[in-house]
Amino acid sequence: METPIPPPPPVKLPPLPPITPPPVPQEKKPKKFIFVILLILVMILGAVTAVFGYQYIQTQKQKAKEQTQTQASPLPKQTVPSPSPDPTEGWETYTNEEYGYEFKYPKNWKLSTTSNEFILFSFLLRLEDESQELINTYGGKPLPNPHYPYYSINLNIKEDTSIDFNLESWAKEQSFLIKQQIKIATVSGIKGVRYYTFLVPSSSDTINTSFFKDNKIYTLEYYTDTPSETDQEKFIDVYDQILSTFKFTNENK
Repeated sequence: METPIPPPPPVKLPPLPPITPPPVPQEKKPKKFIFVILLILVMILGAVTAVFGYQYIQTQKQKAKEQTQTQASPLPKQTVPSPSPDPTEGWETYTNEEYGYEFKYPKNWKLSTTSNEFILFSFLLRLEDESQELINTYGGKPLPNPHYPYYSINLNIKEDTSIDFNLESWAKEQSFLIKQQIKIATVSGIKGVRYYTFLVPSSSDTINTSFFKDNKIYTLEYYTDTPSETDQEKFIDVYDQILSTFKFTNENK
């Protein structure tokens, strides 16, 4: 018998080395891009610093300039407003002891006084304008006594003892026609009325200011006899100034 051949011994293989995965390639950081960003930020910061620095320097220069001007320039003097001139300065003063009043009037106006059975007392201020032509006619008829155009301011004092006296009603009864609405006026602290009238259709307007005191009616009139309507209003301001100086002197007696 044949001898059996023994199997070959097992071949021992060397151990395989461990499998290492290949290294993952790392992305390179964009160093150049970061540098650019930083450079831009530095430039912006520098620009902002420069702007604020310039503004600060200019502000300090302006403050120094204003301070220098303030020190160099004297303070402005405070001006005290001068009082308004008195339009009646230098006027004459008329005083009436009997009725206890006074007023001022221009020196170039002539003053005369009178009384009659209808009027307790009256004064007349008159100014003739000799720069104009003589007035020879009135209403188309020759005047016996020609005169220059004139302006007059009169005060008439009448007595009225009526218990129910009404100044406005009385004023409406005194003239041919009241041209304008009666207005309130004050003379020497006394409430009165002011109104425009004319006595006859051909005469010029008359300004009347009336007030009532101690059973007496005081009426100051402004009347003109001039050919020009413009001239008629020439001395209304004088009339008002005389009214403003009219006062009673016996209030405290």
